[in-house]
This record gives sequence, structure tokens and C-alpha cells, in this order.
Amino acid sequence: MLTAFTADISNPERGLLGKAQREWLFDAMANSNTKWQVIGQQLLIARMLFPVSIFNGVPREQIASHVHKLANLKRKQQQGGTLTQQEIQQIETVMPYNLDAWDGYPVEREQFLTKLNTLEKPVIALAGDTHNAWHNKLTLQDGTEVAVELGTPGVTSPGMEHYLSMDNDTAKKLAEDLPVLIEDLQYCNLHQRGYLTLAITHDDAIAKWHYVDAILSPNGKVSDTHTFVISA
Repeated sequence: MLTAFTADISNPERGLLGKAQREWLFDAMANSNTKWQVIGQQLLIARMLFPVSIFNGVPREQIASHVHKLANLKRKQQQGGTLTQQEIQQIETVMPYNLDAWDGYPVEREQFLTKLNTLEKPVIALAGDTHNAWHNKLTLQDGTEVAVELGTPGVTSPGMEHYLSMDNDTAKKLAEDLPVLIEDLQYCNLHQRGYLTLAITHDDAIAKWHYVDAILSPNGKVSDTHTFVISA
């Protein structure tokens, strides 16, 4: 079954964009005279690789605590501590958590990111769909960073905190733990609703996540923000 899965997901004919749209996108970027390239699309492009043990029968309500345990193992390793072979395997054996996103199309993603790498321009990819906030590095398989990805939360629609039945404190802890385990993940927010703005100048781009304090009332207002500056 694993062999068949690997063959299917690695099929070079498997793609999200389709040949015509992919060629149009590549041509548009190559012929663009603008300094910044901003790509708007709905799915996370970054590698969101979760430890496999999360999918091996861990009850949904225990996933956050399981992730916390694994993140603490990774923190111990990063601080020079010694892990058992079993513990190392637990944090290093990973798989995509959502094959409907670009993780399900790794061949086309590598083609896409390779094209971005040839532009020699700053590239920002925008995403949504998950209803949570994300900031990722977009990297080639060899680790070369080629772009920045910004994911907007939903204004009202629930996200991972709802699907995993987490309260705010648990969701906050999970948001701290996931960047420890997922190499390209720089920041996430899994408990607040809101929106993302992006202000671009010649020299930098300022991404700002705005989180609202109410979604069922017209009196709701922005109560919290998170900012990241991208240099050209």
C-alpha cells in the first residue's frame, strides 16, 4: 500500500494547476517587470509535515498533548540532550497532514518553486482555506528558500481549533509547538479569527494579521495583531 501511495503521489502527471494554467503562470512571472511577485491562491504551499505517530490512532482530543510531548523531545534535542532511537524516530518520521493542499502534489510544487527560484525577485505567496493564520518559508527539496508564504485566518469560519475540539489555551500551546516540529513553519495562530493585510514598498513588505474579539456582533473590533516584515 505504501509503495502504491508513493508512486501515485510522485506521478509527474499529478498536478493542481494543469498544463495551460501552469504555463500561463510561469510566463506571466518571467515577463513581469515588477520588483515584487505576489501570488494569490487558496492552498498552503509549504511542506506541512507532521509526525506520523499523530495519525496512528491518537484520539482527536489528545492530538495537541501528543504534539506537545513530541515538541518537547525536539526541544531537548536542539538543546544538546540525548534522545533514544525510538524518540528520534518519533520526531523524524513525518507525513503530510493534508493531501488536498500542495503537499498532495509534490512534483508540481517542486517545479513551481524551482521556477520561483529563477526569478531572482522577492516572492510572496498568499493562501487561505484553512481559516487559521500561517507564516511559512517556501523551500526546495534541498532546503533552498525561494519565497515567503502568508496564510490568512478566516473572519468567521472555524479552523483547526474547532476540528480538534481545543480551547484557547490548548490551541495557543499547539501553535507554539508546531513550528518546533515543522521545519518551514515560522508562525501560526490557531485560536483567533481575523484577516491579513500586506503593505508593500520598494524595499520591504509588511504582513499584519489582525484578530477580532467578536464574530457574532457588529461591534467586534481588532483586539490583537501580529506583524512580520519581509525585506526585498
